[in-house]
Amino acid sequence: MSATAIGSAIALFVLAALLGWVIRILTRNDTLGYGVGLGLMGITVALYLIDETKFEGLLPDIMKKLSLFDRLDTFVNGVFDLTAVVYFLSVGAFFLFLTVQSLEKRRYN
Repeated sequence: MSATAIGSAIALFVLAALLGWVIRILTRNDTLGYGVGLGLMGITVALYLIDETKFEGLLPDIMKKLSLFDRLDTFVNGVFDLTAVVYFLSVGAFFLFLTVQSLEKRRYN
């Protein structure tokens, strides 16, 4: 993973485009999907043009904060970390929510 400013900006730009595409596919609303995607891409470009030094090492930092394995290591080492428990419960609840929404969508189609 690139830790340079331009590498992080390009990765965030691509992630914004993918998020817009996923929203477009899930909602079947072109305006919403393109609006979210283009809006996030515009914000990324504007922030990069304003201060590109804030993008240095941003993507690896984001990936480290979202990592499931870093929080799991605390349990493996015998430490009960309440923030890790809350994180795992939140991730589980988020994916259960997505699963229920997917099943509800299939039921009414």
